[in-house]
Amino acid sequence: MDVDDLIRSWQGRDAEPLTIGELALRLTVRDAARLAALEDLYPARGRDALVRDLLAFALDAVEVALPSVDAAEIVSETDEGEPLYAQAGPAVRFRERCEHHTATLAAEAARDLAP
Repeated sequence: MDVDDLIRSWQGRDAEPLTIGELALRLTVRDAARLAALEDLYPARGRDALVRDLLAFALDAVEVALPSVDAAEIVSETDEGEPLYAQAGPAVRFRERCEHHTATLAAEAARDLAP
């Protein structure tokens, strides 16, 4: 998603499920003012949704920027017979940890919503 897509998404509604728990944080005065300005521009979106969207956008950018390297393990071959190596490094570890935490948070949500 690029920043234009993000801004266009503010015309609609959230579709992603939310966690049960909340996260409280303090902002710099400058960031709080910029967030307030976005609230003025997109009042239907709401502060929480704007913060979620901006955080998701930043996390997507970080994930793309995290480095990965070819590991020694060959996992496949191309059609031309060239080896394809497993990936390693922070990008791979980040995705693994994301999957772990997604499963944990989903299980928590299911427990809290169960009758």
